[in-house]
Amino acid sequence: MTWIMIIHVNIFQGNYFSPTFRCSRNVGNGSLSNMTQFELDILAKKGRSEAENGMFPSELLEQVKDRRKRKWLFDSIFSAQYREITTQMSETEKLRRGKLLSVEMAFEHYMKSVRIFRFNAALLVAIGIIMITLELVRPMNGLAFGMITLIESTVVIAVSLNQVYIRKYGLLLFNALVASSIIEIAFFQFPLPVLYGSDLEVTSRLEGFWQIFNGLSPFLYIAAKFGILISMAFSSDRVRKFIQRKQDYERTGE
Repeated sequence: MTWIMIIHVNIFQGNYFSPTFRCSRNVGNGSLSNMTQFELDILAKKGRSEAENGMFPSELLEQVKDRRKRKWLFDSIFSAQYREITTQMSETEKLRRGKLLSVEMAFEHYMKSVRIFRFNAALLVAIGIIMITLELVRPMNGLAFGMITLIESTVVIAVSLNQVYIRKYGLLLFNALVASSIIEIAFFQFPLPVLYGSDLEVTSRLEGFWQIFNGLSPFLYIAAKFGILISMAFSSDRVRKFIQRKQDYERTGE
């Protein structure tokens, strides 16, 4: 790893130029966000302006993908003193600061939910491709399940690419996936095993294991789809809670 010294001109702390020196690590594996300190300072200035108007700057915070830098940005927008609750404060101020802590936690859960939405989209693509590939290798009834899963993945990808869409349509997307799964089972029931029964001759322990796996393969598909629905349910609920707490916090600042 190499260390690069960069000069940062701080223009947001007053009406003068104060050159400061910062060290930033050049990480080859891309684990840190590419956003520079100068860009973070610009976001912090905009965020403080929104916070002064009683808003929670979620759209600014969403732009920072790295959690450590996002935490720095949050602390720059809301000072540590502002986030503390003491007995000397009025009940209104205690309530507002308590709601800020609540919305901060809900926001981090929301960011995790965004990643889960995108992971589920990739998982649905993989399941759909596997089902269609198996159908090409050995014709069964997997084509319908594969096509339905790919259509579902396309919708999830379209929504998860934009975090605004996740906030607006996350719950609707979950309900649509539930309805799609019900229709899928009602019309096509379960996918058939990967191999026909006549293709399986148990002559060794390994082939016996494969026979068990083959018999369970339809249920593995259903279990994978059900697991995706469960994770989408939790993620949609976290998105809903974040929106609710954000609105509640902003109402206290009116």
